[in-house]
Amino acid sequence: MAPRRDVVSLVVLACVFLVDCVILWTWGRRWGFYDSDWLVYFHAAERLRDGRPVYAVAGDFLNPPTFLLLVRALLIFGYLPSRLIWSALSIVLLLASGACVAAAVGWKPTPATRVWGTLFMLLFVPTMLLIPTSCNSTAPVVFAYALALLLMVRGREGWAGVTLSLALLIKPQLVFLSLPLLLYKRRWRALGAYLLTGVGLTALSFILVGRETFAGFLAMQNTTAKGAGATDLWIRDIPGLHAAFLQFWPNSALASLSAYAVSLGLLGWLAYYWRGPWQPSSTGFAARWSATILVDLLVVPYAHSDDLVLLLIPAVVFCRYAMQPESAARAARQWIRPMLFAFYLGPVLVVYYRQHFMAPILLAGCWLLWKLAPPEGA
Repeated sequence: MAPRRDVVSLVVLACVFLVDCVILWTWGRRWGFYDSDWLVYFHAAERLRDGRPVYAVAGDFLNPPTFLLLVRALLIFGYLPSRLIWSALSIVLLLASGACVAAAVGWKPTPATRVWGTLFMLLFVPTMLLIPTSCNSTAPVVFAYALALLLMVRGREGWAGVTLSLALLIKPQLVFLSLPLLLYKRRWRALGAYLLTGVGLTALSFILVGRETFAGFLAMQNTTAKGAGATDLWIRDIPGLHAAFLQFWPNSALASLSAYAVSLGLLGWLAYYWRGPWQPSSTGFAARWSATILVDLLVVPYAHSDDLVLLLIPAVVFCRYAMQPESAARAARQWIRPMLFAFYLGPVLVVYYRQHFMAPILLAGCWLLWKLAPPEGA
């Protein structure tokens, strides 16, 4: 059966590659490959260097000033070399993320599986959107989630807190559930390291970039939060519940309130899913960690299609259950392959049709994680 599986995998991989080529060609024709999020970061760093306001244009540079300092250090290379450096680093971080998650769940894939996994990770549509096209800043967040999971499993909770805090200082909207989780589970060592790292780096950034820059960042966050419910492109691109409701009922205050109400219910479900003792070595810990990522993507008012590269973490967890089925219920295992296919297909449909396909898929992912690793007493 192994040769047959290899042929099927090769055919699927070829189809994914063709889809990615079409996406890249379409992107290049519409926006050009010079334009990117990295260009936005680069211009913001230039404004910082020249003493001009960094957060000057609504919807332009949205990352915290702490991330801006990293980009500022790369100005010496120029735009295109620095973009290539960041792209190469992003690839390394994504591949390392997969290795960290596999190690955390005790999965030792064969060399052939590693090759196929690497190819599928690199050709995943959000990966293609993240690295060759937008050159966004989500890869360090993926790595932070994966490394923190591995550190938790190995009992290094303090370093896990540091890792999560660093991700928060890059893209806070994708890691905002990490602090409530540590508080809820009373992980004081991780929490202390988390807060110490965040406060220390924020204070250092405040000294280096000035009060005006931080005031501009807070103002920009307020503007961005409002724009998430009014910007048409964002509504068609954001994978969360807020955009899904507004796409069905545009400009509806009731739709926005309903989305927030459902989000609160989903947060309550996540808290229930995390009930019981803190057991990083258990098979269900990685499932709950993955559910936290899915819920974050669902409830945050603004994330984008390239942020769906975070799905690589639950995908590896699903693969672990599929490859080592003794730890999962048989009735739930039959849904793993369809779920992985939906993870792959959903972003493609969003790119081509600009319809909100991802919210149901993310919700289905939460349901499957629950079935594969139910909480104690469920």
